[in-house]
Formats: sequence, structure tokens, C-alpha cells
Amino acid sequence: MPLEDSPNKFKTERYDLITDDIAAPGAGNPVSWNVPDNRVITVVSVTFQFATSVVVADRWVWIAVQTGGVDAMCVSPVMQLQPANTTITYYMTKGIAPIDLTAVVGMIVGPLACGTDIKAGEQLVIVAENIDVGDVFSAVRVRYCEWTED
Repeated sequence: MPLEDSPNKFKTERYDLITDDIAAPGAGNPVSWNVPDNRVITVVSVTFQFATSVVVADRWVWIAVQTGGVDAMCVSPVMQLQPANTTITYYMTKGIAPIDLTAVVGMIVGPLACGTDIKAGEQLVIVAENIDVGDVFSAVRVRYCEWTED
């Protein structure tokens, strides 16, 4: 039964913790990951690399939930400007304060919105403001808890 038709509208089955590697979307494109059919997920963490190309405006990277291609909810803050001609690994998870480790290991650690449930028909997207045609998202990994719609 679809979640919207359920009399109790609650996660009724044991959840599973799943790690999913997402294919790189190709240069100049954001990452878009569809929630599996008949599932409700809670995102636990998202990791990815973002490599910027030519020297143009700095990029702002963030994660959002979309419905029908329209941002429904931003689930991460924009951590900082990412300069052109750099590669940074982003690690975003629930319940952690922002940490900039780019000078040490080329990583930015940041928070995700706690309790973000996403259902089938919605997408988790990773986007960058001022993205250039040569910019590349890669090594995208999502960890999430999954429930079956009752």
C-alpha cells in the first residue's frame, strides 16, 4: 500500500542500513539519485568529491531534496566557497559540526539535516552554484536507513 494511502502512515518494518555508490553524472552535471520504489529513506551520510575546472567564479556546493526537478528542501548548508582548479572531498552526516580540513587532507566535513525522510518520487541531489562544464562530481556514496512503504 502506498504510504499516502496507509491508515497509520508510519514506518512499520525493521529498517536496513544501506550504502549505495552512485555513478558519476558526467562533467558539468549535478548528481541526482532517485529513491527506490516503495521505499522511505532517512539519509545518514553523503560523501563525494567535487573537482572544479577553469578559473571562473567560485562554486557553492550543497545537497537538497527535489520533487519533479524543483528543490523541496535543502538538507545541508553551503559550507564555503570552493575555488576553481581544486578538488575537495565532502563528507556530510547527521549531528556533526562543520570542520574545514582542506589544508590538511582536502576535506570538508559538514552537517546534514537530522531526520530527513525522502520517499519514492523524490530525488537527493548534489548541486553547485556556478558549476562549469568541466567541473566533475565523483566518488558519490550515500548511506541511508530504508523502510518499505506499508
